[in-house]
Amino acid sequence: MTPKPRDPDCNSPFLEVPGFENICCCNCAFQVELFKHPWNQHELFKGSISESMKLYACLGLSHGDGKKQAIIFEKKHSVCEMHTAIIINN
Repeated sequence: MTPKPRDPDCNSPFLEVPGFENICCCNCAFQVELFKHPWNQHELFKGSISESMKLYACLGLSHGDGKKQAIIFEKKHSVCEMHTAIIINN
């Protein structure tokens, strides 16, 4: 079992920071890509379920009150203290 590598197009601002060479939101288990749905009314969210909104959400952050929460990001590549690598079974 090994951590998933960063995306080939990864441009995380932390690539050159020692200790962060393979740490980015693009290989974090908490990151999800957001997609549209035809039942949504707002034009930003309405569309095919295969159409990306070009937005990402982190499911790893919480205010400690037990509620399920997500934080939306415009960028796929970054890093935070909650990074949890996606593990690939070899």
